Amino acid sequence: MYYSLMNGILRVEWSGTARAQRAGVKPGDAFIVALDYNDVTVKLTKLKLPHRNDDLLMWLLGFTKNQRTHDYKEYTEMRQRTLQNSERRISKERAILGANYDFNFGFDDTGKLMRIAAYANCSVDKELVKTVINEWTDKFAMPLPFPTCFIEKVMRDRFGFKDDEIKVHDSLLDLAYASV
Repeated sequence: MYYSLMNGILRVEWSGTARAQRAGVKPGDAFIVALDYNDVTVKLTKLKLPHRNDDLLMWLLGFTKNQRTHDYKEYTEMRQRTLQNSERRISKERAILGANYDFNFGFDDTGKLMRIAAYANCSVDKELVKTVINEWTDKFAMPLPFPTCFIEKVMRDRFGFKDDEIKVHDSLLDLAYASV
């Protein structure tokens, strides 16, 4: 797949056989790109973010809708079920946790990161986002599962970050003033 963004026009080409374009696109906008095999066309659908900020934070960490909850009891059951039913053996667990949130990750024998379960039932503000994202960076030393320009746009639009509060180096996101 090839894509380009020039003068607000997003062009997508799939294996040289199907093309699509969309006007009015800005850096940081996100789209779901799907190939319709019946008529060999590419469909571009603007990505919709989770409505609740606690869901959005869990989603930014890579948890699917089926892996996240707002109920702690449901979270512990979900975590146990995932650990028992995982196709790959989870050899090590790590968590990002605090008051009213717990994001649980595991590593299989090959070192591949797996999302186990996530719980959040709290008000998510800029300070909590800083804490969680900086802890992610410290514990996992890997980028979040989305392009940096998209994450930066979410940080500005939904959580009120200013450009000088977001720093990116080596494709890792550091949120400035973490100790505030």
